[in-house]
Amino acid sequence: MQLFDIEEIKQTKIWVIWWKQLWFYKQPNWPILKWIWSKYKHAKYILPYIPKNYNTFIEPFLGSWAILWHVSPKKWIAGDILYPLIDFWNILKQNPELIISHYQENIKYESKIENYNKIKDRFNEKPNWLDMLMLSRLCYWWVIRFTKDWKMSTPGWPHEPIALQTFENRVRDWNARIKNTNFYNKDFSEIIAMAWEWDVVYCDPPYVDSQTIIYWAQWFNLTRLLQSLKQAKDRWAHIMLSIDGQKRSWTHIIEIETIEWLFKREVLVDCWISMLNRLQRDWQTMHWEQVHDRLLLSW
Repeated sequence: MQLFDIEEIKQTKIWVIWWKQLWFYKQPNWPILKWIWSKYKHAKYILPYIPKNYNTFIEPFLGSWAILWHVSPKKWIAGDILYPLIDFWNILKQNPELIISHYQENIKYESKIENYNKIKDRFNEKPNWLDMLMLSRLCYWWVIRFTKDWKMSTPGWPHEPIALQTFENRVRDWNARIKNTNFYNKDFSEIIAMAWEWDVVYCDPPYVDSQTIIYWAQWFNLTRLLQSLKQAKDRWAHIMLSIDGQKRSWTHIIEIETIEWLFKREVLVDCWISMLNRLQRDWQTMHWEQVHDRLLLSW
């Protein structure tokens, strides 16, 4: 498979512009968790490639659930190795009132940094889904970062917390949305092993070039992921993988390993300006830092 053929790039850019102008998709009541590099704003470019007919939609890197919200399959399987995250989604499914009351008790509209540090220290002493929620909403521009000994290392930032009523509305919307989902705190290989004929596996793993310290990704191994996906494809599952593409407006193409016959097609997804670089450079316009992700398809 040849990557970044210039004619395909031109066609992809035209395709993206067309979908920006003509395709309407269901916008969620915004995320319940804040998660940098989430696919919320880019889901509309990915959804048209999902097969129309399939059995189960499987997402082994759940994060903030940017894709699953829009898909609405009859059967969902969602997993992640970050256990407070999966605990949160299970509680949201089973007991949304508990989440609402926790937010009300812990949100502070004054002394925000001091409150954040208090919650982070509590989480680092005993990781739990309650504090995971608060940290995701209040940490430095939602960059979820852990040390190797499982400590949340992201500093606080004076975000203005959303109003309690707004948060409550989101909780109830999401609770209704996830009723038919099964959540698993498992390694991605175990989640992918659940895929069989005519299932769809969508993967949005940590990116090789820029995310090795994000989301507790120090131990992520792309080779092992590709091997698991190959086995799922051998069982006739459809594979979709979002991964590194290019940075700096086509001047830096990121090379990644692939299994020669695992993917049949590649689409470039316009991710606009790098959020992390904007943060690091005091929100400069940075038109030269436009990013495109690869979306690799097995069919």
